[in-house]
Amino acid sequence: MAAAFPPSPPSPLPPLPPVSPLGTGDTTPYLGDRSDSDLEGQSVSVANAFPDSYFSSRYAQQRGEEGIPEEWKHFYREEYRGKVKRDVPIVDFVKSVYKFGVEDIPTPPCGGEGGYKLLKEPLDAYLGSISRTRAPWGIYNTFQKLLESVLDQIPDECRPFDGRFSLTVPTAANPFLPTIVWSTIDHPTVDDMDFLALFVDVRKSERSYRSMHDISVDLNEFDDDEQIVYEVRKLAWADKPLDDIDLKSIVTLNELMSYGVREYNTGIQVQDTSICLWYGDRFGVVKSAPFDFLREPHLLVLVLAALSSAKRSDLGFSPFMKNPGQSFDNYDRAALVLDNAIDANNQSTGQVAFRFDVNEEQDRKIYTQYGAMGRGTTVIPVKTLRMVGTTTDPDEPLVAKLCWPYSGTNEDSIIRRVRIRLQAKAPEYLKHIVELKCTLELTMEETNLPRVFMTDDNSFHMIGHVFKVMVMKSYLPLEQLTGPDEFLQVWYDVVSAHHWVFKTSKIIHHDISNNNVMFFRDPIDGVVGVLCDWDLSEKVFPGQCIKPGRTGTTPFMAIAMLSDEYPGHEYQHDLESFFWLFVWFVTNHNPDKKSFSETLEWTVGNEPRQQASLANIGAAKAHFIDVHRAADPRIYERMHPCYRPLLQNIFGLRTYLFAHRLFNYRCGELAVSHETEQVMKGYRDIKIEQLFWAFDGVKLQYEAFIHSAFHQSRLAEPL
Repeated sequence: MAAAFPPSPPSPLPPLPPVSPLGTGDTTPYLGDRSDSDLEGQSVSVANAFPDSYFSSRYAQQRGEEGIPEEWKHFYREEYRGKVKRDVPIVDFVKSVYKFGVEDIPTPPCGGEGGYKLLKEPLDAYLGSISRTRAPWGIYNTFQKLLESVLDQIPDECRPFDGRFSLTVPTAANPFLPTIVWSTIDHPTVDDMDFLALFVDVRKSERSYRSMHDISVDLNEFDDDEQIVYEVRKLAWADKPLDDIDLKSIVTLNELMSYGVREYNTGIQVQDTSICLWYGDRFGVVKSAPFDFLREPHLLVLVLAALSSAKRSDLGFSPFMKNPGQSFDNYDRAALVLDNAIDANNQSTGQVAFRFDVNEEQDRKIYTQYGAMGRGTTVIPVKTLRMVGTTTDPDEPLVAKLCWPYSGTNEDSIIRRVRIRLQAKAPEYLKHIVELKCTLELTMEETNLPRVFMTDDNSFHMIGHVFKVMVMKSYLPLEQLTGPDEFLQVWYDVVSAHHWVFKTSKIIHHDISNNNVMFFRDPIDGVVGVLCDWDLSEKVFPGQCIKPGRTGTTPFMAIAMLSDEYPGHEYQHDLESFFWLFVWFVTNHNPDKKSFSETLEWTVGNEPRQQASLANIGAAKAHFIDVHRAADPRIYERMHPCYRPLLQNIFGLRTYLFAHRLFNYRCGELAVSHETEQVMKGYRDIKIEQLFWAFDGVKLQYEAFIHSAFHQSRLAEPL
């Protein structure tokens, strides 16, 4: 039986094979224990190679100088605080992640001649390489060849698809592209990030040395009990601070998890002859115990045999994505297959299948939310292959949304409830709410997520997470609008639908943003705005005391939600988000190019690593509403000419939203123009406090908001 964890001190390791520093004749084994400080003060010229901003420069990696900006280090240390587990035994790690045990290691073709070996030539090439070599990829190239020399000894019939270690093509366009990856693509580029299954990060000291002969691998080094029994070891979350080397692996995991259709990702971290394995998913990372591949080559063979035998789902790609064939470099034959899905009427559909419909030219792209941690939303363009009991058109464009919300976040149930209430009381607004086709919800255990077998799933940040798939009608993103007339129609549609959802279902959306407002083109009605993504929405009741809570997408959040003492999220905060969406669109949209160029200081950088602090964004927004009393020349110059007339709409909305705030965004009291007072008095003489803040004044808030947006002539004079 396997020893209990934590394990007792290990038995003495077998001696290292004879190695010697080149040219010295010294036979003292090199143990790889040089500290990072030994490398300080040494530098390599990278002039004319890459720009200074090139984060993971191959030269910087070789020197062990991560080059991670201090603010990024702080972000990732906070993001992963208490979410890193360490020292999982290699055998347990491989069994849990790659579904591969010691007993699964195949007999090499050379079986009678000694079994697996670490061959002297590729081993010497790596051991003798140093980071000052003239060949900038010397270390990576030699280590990749060393790995391939072991993989070549594994029978081809053991490989479910043609995976191999490849050197990537460097680019300054994405400084996070790992240097060595496991892929079916030769020399992948940044455009192939969707299909990269595993990263290898290599660091080597300045000292070069060599092996005296091939190193034979004795598979009997595995304990007998390890070949049969694998105890599920539940490790405690470690609060040990992340060093810069671990941060680099986490940053690489974070980047790979931001591409493609994945549940998790893995990596190999190499320091001289010491290897650690990494695993990362939406809830944290797990790091294996280290091993020295010269002392314990049987563990290296175990890892490589597991990789060669791993299916795509074992490498972290979604198990619901079926992609036949030996290669994996496109989605041409990919399908999403769901068992026991639930349709829009809450009835079981049995197994359903949807083919991937990825087409860059038609803007049918796979979208993956940036960052490993969190819900990990991935949106896939699909069309129906098989769906029993429905009349779905096989050519109708759909999207499948995959994510990891809390179990209490019942987005599909909310959409069903909203549509039922609208159908009964305001059917004309149904077309403005996303149309659901089918859903699937599974627990973490039902998806066989590897962390279930390696960690304690009662950890506070994992409680209640479920995996959810929702297949919905596909809509067009805002950048596809042709100009101000279409935008105003879409904006009006979603503001109105938002109000009627609240009126009929008492549900507040909580995340009004550019990605959650979309549209479609109807042959009769023209453009029709649609409000999507209801996963953060919440039902409220009259008189309910709403607890403080910050939800939404940062550039579109109400200013109050960006402060340190944010309130509970109420109806008026969504209205303010509609205002920021209006400003963002008209200042950044180019209808000729069908694209956005983020220019406002509070909209630049939607990705976590780029975002300014919440306080800075709030200050920038407050500055915007305070300073821009007229058409600021900078804003005016950045705007496409067709949107400049909409400045008056912005002034009207700004006057309504910010003239009568109960708390002060600026020093001193806000001045209110006489004309503004007259306009406000026109709303049934309701007190300002009731108009803006009282629950019973929601209808008036909506009417005043729409009035201020589309009747700017009465509010022609901005503050």
